[in-house]
Amino acid sequence: MQKTCTILALMLITATLSAQLAFTTKQYGWRIEKDLEYGTAPNYAGIPTTLILDLYKPVGDDNSQRPLLVLVHGGAWVGGCKDDASGLAVIAQEMAQRGYVVASVNYRLGWHKVALSSPILH
Repeated sequence: MQKTCTILALMLITATLSAQLAFTTKQYGWRIEKDLEYGTAPNYAGIPTTLILDLYKPVGDDNSQRPLLVLVHGGAWVGGCKDDASGLAVIAQEMAQRGYVVASVNYRLGWHKVALSSPILH
């Protein structure tokens, strides 16, 4: 499933890039701002959780009208993170070098174990 989503995302990126010539070639350096807080929300147990992201930015140009690409890791709400070795960091770096600002986000993980034993789910 994750491979299928990755392939579809790459196809969408490819289609987008071919329509915008200014963002198709590597022409910038990049930098990362790690673990930026973008919100808080209760987790499955009702405990407030800080939501964080890594922000990749191109360097070498002062364009303030850049497109934003948001990367969300797989994991079906129970696993994974923005730092997984699934290639998200590589994609983010590649896209930042082409002029995109990229946000690689974490989301709330987990499930309430009592709900799994509910007869409604069986």
